[in-house]
Amino acid sequence: MSPTWESYLYPETMTDGITGTLRNIPGYRDYEELQAFEYDEALDREIELRTGQVDLPRTYDSEHLRAIHRHLFGNVYEWAGEYRGISIQKDATHFADPTEIDDYLSAANKIIADADWATLDHKGFADVTSEVYANINQAHPFREGNGRAGKVFMSQVAELSHFRISYDPQRTGITAALWNQQSMLSAPDFGQRTPDPAPLRPIFYALAQPATDGPSQTVELAWSVRAHRLAGERSMPDILNEARGDLPESSPSLPHQELGQSNAPRRAPRR
Repeated sequence: MSPTWESYLYPETMTDGITGTLRNIPGYRDYEELQAFEYDEALDREIELRTGQVDLPRTYDSEHLRAIHRHLFGNVYEWAGEYRGISIQKDATHFADPTEIDDYLSAANKIIADADWATLDHKGFADVTSEVYANINQAHPFREGNGRAGKVFMSQVAELSHFRISYDPQRTGITAALWNQQSMLSAPDFGQRTPDPAPLRPIFYALAQPATDGPSQTVELAWSVRAHRLAGERSMPDILNEARGDLPESSPSLPHQELGQSNAPRRAPRR
């Protein structure tokens, strides 16, 4: 049986037929508690990947992206690393139908395979990475956590080149709001299937930093987030949303039906 929007949620937590708490391995019913646990787990797993404590096969295809998602969220959701079985949208952006996910990820893989990464200059790097990410973003293959998995994937793709990607907004000027806006603008025009990478080119141009020895800026940022979290100075979701622009998928894609309120996270308790 194909999953439904409701099957991903605990029925007793649904308040409007759309909004509710995702089913999760620890069994949290409270949305804020789940958000805090999810961000803790994903952050720790991300640090493992970025520092080389865990090394996944670098195949730069759908299996690579799924492995990243499975590692980040495997302790949170049973479906970590699995394609979503429902249609979703965020604001006015309708992401790929579940039957189209592999098409977009295959397109991203072909772009990666065809690029001469070793010779790309700054502009060329931005051109190629924006095209890759436009396809990954439109695929939006998972029920939750697409932004975080996609950004780790793009960081690993960047390692093929002479550049590294920094998601630190203080360093790049790319805020969560700007990232989400340009990602939304990269969606295919109505009735079309090919995403438009143009809105993302200045984003990836700003994110690109010359490769240097030692920990990447992203690892330094992750350690900083952990320090802030342990000190209780700010809520971790606020810090991560600023740094990564990863917002929960808001609503099911239901034609001819008005959408309910957003699933955007409330402030999670400090941990």
